[in-house]
Amino acid sequence: MTDYEASVRLAQEDSLENRHRSHLELWGDGPPFFSAATDRFWAALAGGVFSLAACRSCGDVHFPPRTVCPACWTADTVELVATPGLGRIASHTTLHILPGNLADLRPITMVAVDLDESVRLLTWLLPSRPESSVRIGDRCRIVIAEVGGQKRFVAELA
Repeated sequence: MTDYEASVRLAQEDSLENRHRSHLELWGDGPPFFSAATDRFWAALAGGVFSLAACRSCGDVHFPPRTVCPACWTADTVELVATPGLGRIASHTTLHILPGNLADLRPITMVAVDLDESVRLLTWLLPSRPESSVRIGDRCRIVIAEVGGQKRFVAELA
């Protein structure tokens, strides 16, 4: 390993360590988890871009990013692909009990979203709505919002 490669690795580890520390302050031991596989995703999100992961080997599109493609099991071939984040609500529920650091946000409507790219993800619907006003099949889009002092991906009705 060259000195340059060592310095890059040290900077990446420091970045992950700082993200993990701020993550623990906000979320405790809950998600999202920062790892080598997801660090680029969270950095892109902080820059205002929501991305899905795509395998350069087989073309599979998936979420969340992983170091190994879940379709072909090829390692280290995943790249991030920006997406408009359009989809439909597949399921929803309302949470009334949240960790203390997020208690001011309650109630939160959680939604499973089927994106147009055939990827399902779980997130919050913001602004929170009464559960009776959200319907399965409603069009929505993934947007980036400030939640608890950090940028997160959330859904909003389209």
